[in-house]
Amino acid sequence: MARLGGAASLDVAFLAGGAPALATARARGLTFELPPVRAPEPAERPVPPGMDPDRPPILRR
Repeated sequence: MARLGGAASLDVAFLAGGAPALATARARGLTFELPPVRAPEPAERPVPPGMDPDRPPILRR
């Protein structure tokens, strides 16, 4: 926290739910709820040639 000309300034704070400073920060500061973190969707992996049983490899002599 920095004091500039008698006024306190704090840009961002990430506190644990039970942190003692959380009650003070909530009483004096601006808060907003963050959306829940979503897990990224797994990317489709390419199928190696010859591994799809519906499309077997073409064998040549």
